[in-house]
This record gives sequence, structure tokens and C-alpha cells, in this order.
Amino acid sequence: MGLTDQTALHDADEVACTVHPAVLFSIVDHYSRRDEEQNRVIGTLLGMVDDDKKVTVCSCFPVPHTETEEQVAVNTDFHATMLQLHQRVFPKQQVVGWYSTGEEVNDSSILFHDFYGQGVERPVHLLLDLGLGETRMSCKAYVSTQLKLGATVLGTSFSDIKCTVVSAESDRIGMEALMKTANSGGQLAGSTAASPMAEVDSMELTVKKLLRT
Repeated sequence: MGLTDQTALHDADEVACTVHPAVLFSIVDHYSRRDEEQNRVIGTLLGMVDDDKKVTVCSCFPVPHTETEEQVAVNTDFHATMLQLHQRVFPKQQVVGWYSTGEEVNDSSILFHDFYGQGVERPVHLLLDLGLGETRMSCKAYVSTQLKLGATVLGTSFSDIKCTVVSAESDRIGMEALMKTANSGGQLAGSTAASPMAEVDSMELTVKKLLRT
């Protein structure tokens, strides 16, 4: 009782996120090229935010990170360099949040979210569960909410927001072309033994399922 900021929770209900399919494929490709010891990958989301708090995610890029029991770190120099290069080509796109693969938000997610919150007023966290385990594949979006007791901040929680994947015919054709290219090349260049084509095929089917929802 009295532990949550009800105004912040109400604001979260007003935020919505639209994701272009190419973003999902980029995340899948990033995961397939991950180092063998990595359980998940993270990266930066870019797009636009309109006056009605509607976030459109148009593109993304991967960001190297370290995540162990002893340390959580983001390669900030890489992030800054990639952002600068990206905005030379797409000057209207800005950082709108970050992505990660996995089944759920964990303690490390809060630290990553805080990093993106330094430059974004209300960063969106896009969580892509590739459905490689027993769970069904899903794509969810969150914004953070501070948990308070009076004026004291007790912690941070993540609130679900509406997340829609663009599914125009042109997007479907582009995604299918990219997937056929990946399938025809055998094992992806730079991939490790931990990411065989069988795993990539599974993830591609996952993206197709998203496009049909």
C-alpha cells in the first residue's frame, strides 16, 4: 500500500511502441553471432517519438556488453561511435531505448535501462524471447517505473506497454528475402559453434510468427 507511483503507472498506459520487422531480424542476427559464453545480447533502438507518446522503432544496432555475477558493463564508446555514424545517414532518428533477448527482465536489465535513461527521457526496453526453450516466442516492450514509499525511492519496476509489429506487405517481402539469404549461405559468417543454422532457422520462424500476429 502506497509503494508505487500511481501517476507513473498511468503514464505507462499511455505509451505505445511500434516495431519495424527489420529490427527483429537484426536482433535475431545479432543473437546468432553472439560469443559462445553469452546468454543474451543487447543493443540500441533508434526511431522517433511523437507528441502522443507513440514510439516508432525503425532500426537498431548491437552493443557489446559484459554480464557476469561480478560485473555488468556496456561498451559506451562503441555505442557513441555507432550512434554518430547512424545519425549521419538517418539524422531524424534518435535513441528511443534498448533491446535484449531473453525470457524475462532481470536485475542486470535495470542497470542497462539506467544507462539508456541518461540520454532518453523515457527509454523503451524491447524484450525479444526467441522461444528456444519451452516458452513460446514473444516480443514485449516496457518502460520503467520507480517504486516509492512516500518520497523515498525503493527500487525500479518495469511496466508493460502496448507493442505492435508493423506487418505491411512490403515489410513481409523484405523479411522473407533476408531470411532466404541467410538460409542459402549455410552457417552465418562469424557465427560460433553455439549458433548452428538449426538454431537460426528456429529464430527465423519466430520472426515470421511475430509478423502474423
